Amino acid sequence: MKYIYGDLVIKNKLLIKAGELYLPEKGVYIFTGDNGTGKSLFMTRMNSDNVQTTSMMPQFSEVIPNLSVIENIAMSLDVHEKEKIKRILHKYGLTYLEKKAPKTMSGGEKRLVSFLRCVFSEATFLLLDEPTNDLDYRIVEKVKEIIHDYSDKKLFLIATHDGRLDDIKTGSIRIENQRIIVSEIVGLSFDGSPQINEESQINMFGDRLEFLAKSIWQNKVFVLFVLFVIALVSCYYIWIHKDMIDRDEDILIDEQEAAVFLSVSSIGGPYIQNGALPIDIIKVFSVSEIWSKDGYSSNEIKYTADVYECLEMTSSKDVRIYPLELYDPEERQTIYTLDFYMKEFLDVNSDDPYIEIDSYRSFRDVFFEKTGSFFDDNIFDDTITKLSELHPNAKPVFCAVSLTDGYSFSTFISDCFPKSDNSNLYAYSRNTHEMSRQITAIAGYKAAFFRVLFFCAIFILVEMLYVIVHLKYKASQIRILICYGFDLISVKRKIVEINNNLLVRIGFIVLYTVVVNVFFWKGSPEYMLLKLLPVLLFFLFDYTGYWVEKLVLKIGLNIVCSWKCRR
Repeated sequence: MKYIYGDLVIKNKLLIKAGELYLPEKGVYIFTGDNGTGKSLFMTRMNSDNVQTTSMMPQFSEVIPNLSVIENIAMSLDVHEKEKIKRILHKYGLTYLEKKAPKTMSGGEKRLVSFLRCVFSEATFLLLDEPTNDLDYRIVEKVKEIIHDYSDKKLFLIATHDGRLDDIKTGSIRIENQRIIVSEIVGLSFDGSPQINEESQINMFGDRLEFLAKSIWQNKVFVLFVLFVIALVSCYYIWIHKDMIDRDEDILIDEQEAAVFLSVSSIGGPYIQNGALPIDIIKVFSVSEIWSKDGYSSNEIKYTADVYECLEMTSSKDVRIYPLELYDPEERQTIYTLDFYMKEFLDVNSDDPYIEIDSYRSFRDVFFEKTGSFFDDNIFDDTITKLSELHPNAKPVFCAVSLTDGYSFSTFISDCFPKSDNSNLYAYSRNTHEMSRQITAIAGYKAAFFRVLFFCAIFILVEMLYVIVHLKYKASQIRILICYGFDLISVKRKIVEINNNLLVRIGFIVLYTVVVNVFFWKGSPEYMLLKLLPVLLFFLFDYTGYWVEKLVLKIGLNIVCSWKCRR
């Protein structure tokens, strides 16, 4: 055979200069040279360039743990070939190998299996890199016997420093001064082209490669685990924010009613959690603009109890103001006007004077339930006058508001609070309740979205790292396929095909969507987009993860299968 090769350069260092190598069709040729001169690399390059007719035994031998010893040697599922291998092992007294488990084999036994795999292959040109390493003298004699018996059918090129193989060699090749020098060639016969057994080649690239690749590469369990964790985290964040979206509490306050209070109000405190918002926030947001804003959570509102201001509000033709709570900063006393009203004018003591008095209608209803008397606006005005005389420094800190028909809450806010600084002043109405609900929902789902985004990115990174580690762990086994005679493109294509988990991912997306639809999509239809975001995010990262994994696998296989790496 004739082999034309270019310069062999590793890490910018020239090991072997370009040239031509002529070898006969059969025989045993010992390949020698000092350590580091490039013998192993030259042989791996020869194997890569002549993969259809060569089979290589690498210096660091490996077996495929998922196959039996016979399958490792035969590299085939064909029963006839297995039986043939068994007969050959019996002939050379190596039947003990059949009982060995690949995972428990010693280095020498693995080396022997690698040698037998190479020799018993269909290739006509065999490249053996230090075949007698780790073998005792009895096994070396059997190796020599096998090489001698097959040397009249195949061409052996053996890189070795073991002088025990000299008595079976046909000729020798050596590396000297960065050149390949051939000597002692006997029976040179070359017609200018390598011989290829097309039938064997077709068989080699059929079911055999798929079986071997499946035995080496199985990676879908981890993908299932990653997808399950991503779906679990997504469902968790949907669940903890579900109540923000779906809650639709009954609120007692009417359309034309409101409550305005300072942050020091003891009555107003509970309503902050039920939809009361600072006046400044109400001015910034409107229901139609919430989607375009950054969001504001009512849970972030803080009390500033050391600020003792007052509500400068007076009744008008459109607004009726009911101061229900006063605060005297000098006496540090809180006064409830309805409590004073009942004690002073009706001689009724109330143990819970300010329950459900957040609006005009509701405090009237509660007043009647407590006293059995109808609420009188004139008596209430007298109550305020009387309290101003008893507590001249007391100022309103909580007021119920009644709006006339046609006078909107937003107009009321604009007219009564024209100043820009109302940071300690809160309002509560149906409008603020709805606004707070939407703001909280949007802010909550925005937070959930970025959390899921973060975890998805982490999981994709973990999946990439796993593919790299898995590839590194399986690298030597993958190289067996290259050394045996399968070409790089076929091996890469088959492993990528086996690793294909797109259908698994699609199945997980469908399952995840069904789970979210059944358990989490009930409630307000207006938030359907928010509810779809985690599903869309999961789909995006699931699909992205598939292509990232495929890309990393292809790049990794290029590196693993590169002749520079197959030493």
